[in-house]
Parts: sequence; C-alpha cells; structure tokens
Amino acid sequence: VPPGEDPNTRIDDHINSGCATTVRSTPRYPCSVRGCKNVELAPLMCNKCGRHHCVTHRFEDHHKCTGRHAPKKQPIAHPNPPATTPTPAPAPSSASYPGSASTTPVQPATSTPMTTIPVKLPNAQTIQNSFPATSSFSEIISFIESHREPDMHPYTLRTTYPQRVFSAADQHAPLDQLGLVPSAMILMETHHNTPPPRPSGSEGGLWQGIKSYLGW
Repeated sequence: VPPGEDPNTRIDDHINSGCATTVRSTPRYPCSVRGCKNVELAPLMCNKCGRHHCVTHRFEDHHKCTGRHAPKKQPIAHPNPPATTPTPAPAPSSASYPGSASTTPVQPATSTPMTTIPVKLPNAQTIQNSFPATSSFSEIISFIESHREPDMHPYTLRTTYPQRVFSAADQHAPLDQLGLVPSAMILMETHHNTPPPRPSGSEGGLWQGIKSYLGW
C-alpha cells in the first residue's frame, strides 16, 4: 500500500475488481549457449558477437565466441588520381638580410602644397586665386595688376593677421616664408593724394610702373 493511502480502501478496490492482480513483467535475458537454461535479470552481452550469456558462459572461451569486429574500410586507390595544382612559392620578403641586396621602396610623388589668396580691392570687390606655396610674392602682384583699373592711384598691399605691409624686399620672397600659407587675405589700399604714374611699354619699365603704383 502506498504511503498515505487507506489499506481498507485498497482491499475494497481489490475485491471489487474480482481479485485481479497486476504483475509487472520483469525483463529476462536467457543465455545464448545451446542447451543452457540459465536466465539473467541483467544483460551480459559479449562485445564481439553481441549475444547475451549467463554468468557461467559470459567469457569468450566459455561460449566459444566466433564473432569478429568488422574490419576497417580501407581507402580505394583511384586508377587516375586527379591532378593537383602546385602551391606557388611565397614572395621574397622585402626585409634585407646580410649579404643580400637591399631594395628601397619607391616613395609616391607628393603634390606641391597650394595656398589660396583672396584680395580685397578698394571698390569692395574681392578677387581670389590659388598659388604654389613656394612661388614668389611677385606672382600675387601680377595677378592683382591684371585686375587693376588703368586710372587707379598708387596702392599699398597689407595683411590684417598677421599685420604686415609688404615692401620691395618682399617681391621675390616665397609665399610660405611670408606667412601666406595655407591662405591669407590681402587688402589693397589706394593713396588718393598721389597721382597715377605714367605707364611704360617695356618689360623693365612695366615693373618700374608697378613699383611706382606700390610706392616701392
């Protein structure tokens, strides 16, 4: 009777069922040897033949075991093996070793740095151009002269930051040494009290005229 169940109730149920009893089947393992009637409650299986035996015949020599493990499958040799692609040899390292010729990697060409120069004219108009950082200040003067009005009075070129007024000594100076890289605003201021200089047709006279406009 299970714990907690009334025995009388269990007896009544048994009588009402016609005294039927439920017997649980117990697994049995008879011996595989011919003529042996022993039965075991636990399996005693041979690892070679895979059959159940009793305690007396559990060993291989006692039941004359003829079972064998299945042989391992051997790989079948192909009559025409596929062609294999040879592995390429690794590329030689760029590192130099003693006794070997050292190779210097080719450096990519670097572009020339540029600077942007806006120029504010006396009429409040702004002109702008880009110049190589190593070009001279005279190229900026030539650019300004290409936009200058013919009857314009002499003028002065200066920057506000840093504050600087350009002179004749700056004509051939590189722009990066004048602090005009990577960009700088140049102001053009005219001198109305000075009359415009007379133009000259020769190249040397042209620069003399430009210097006259600049007061150099």
